[in-house]
Parts: sequence; structure tokens; C-alpha cells
Amino acid sequence: MATYFKKNWSKKAGRYGEMPNGNQMVTRLRLETDSSGIMKEVTDGAAAAVAVADVIVLDELPKGFVWHDALEVISTAAGQAATVNVGFRYSDGVDDATFPQSDTAFFSALALNATSRGSTVSVKEMKPLPKAAKIVVVVAGAALSSALVAQFVLLGEQT
Repeated sequence: MATYFKKNWSKKAGRYGEMPNGNQMVTRLRLETDSSGIMKEVTDGAAAAVAVADVIVLDELPKGFVWHDALEVISTAAGQAATVNVGFRYSDGVDDATFPQSDTAFFSALALNATSRGSTVSVKEMKPLPKAAKIVVVVAGAALSSALVAQFVLLGEQT
């Protein structure tokens, strides 16, 4: 019987302990609207309800982040048939051919009109982001006109 060793198998680069508190990273993000569909906690003080095709930037992932999973929790469902795509766009606005940005990297056509909890079904290869990227939510289906509380949790590691 043969024994095979993967190259660099004994090197611990990118494993727990290589950073002061390990390299596991969990990011919990909240998207909330009031009873009129107007976003809470928005930087520009938006006075209009979230409309179809609006892009909501929730946070930024650092260069080198590798996501393992994404969870969604809709705890207060919207009263209309709105859906969202959740993905990432590079912060510098320039796509990368080796790891293309995607508005649907985490969730595609996620329904907001029912409470739910689920995990992504994305099959993107797990590899480090080549540069910083914004986590975006793109609204589809219908404008928001009611209260909504949605949370997204990204689990991964920083390399």
C-alpha cells in the first residue's frame, strides 16, 4: 500500500494559530426596513422605500477571505413578493477574471415574504478573494413596502 503526501502538507500556513486569534471569521449582517419599506441604519438617510434593482451594500470582505458557508434568517417577513440576490462586487469596481464577482454568489432569488432559515447552495470554488469585495443585496420581484428583518451570516477564514 502506498502513502501519498500532499505538497506542503506539514506547513501550517493559513491554518488556525497563524493569526493572533486564529483565522476563522464570522460576519453577521442585518437588513431591516420599517413598516413603509424604508431601510433602517442607512448612511444617507434614505427617505424612500427600497425599490426593485436597488443595491444595498451590507459590508466589505477583506482580500484573502475564503467563505465556507452563508446562512440566511428571515425573522420578519415582508408583506409583498420581493426577492433578493446576495453576492459580492469588488470594492474597486473592477471585476477579476480569475474569480468573477457575482450578485448571486451566496443566494439567488431569496424570497422575503416568508420567514425562513437556510444555507447557501452555492457551489463556487472555495478560494481566497483576490481583493476586497462589498457584500451586496440586489432587490428583485417587488419593491419593499413593509417591515422586514433579514440577517445573513458569512462563515469563512482569512488567509
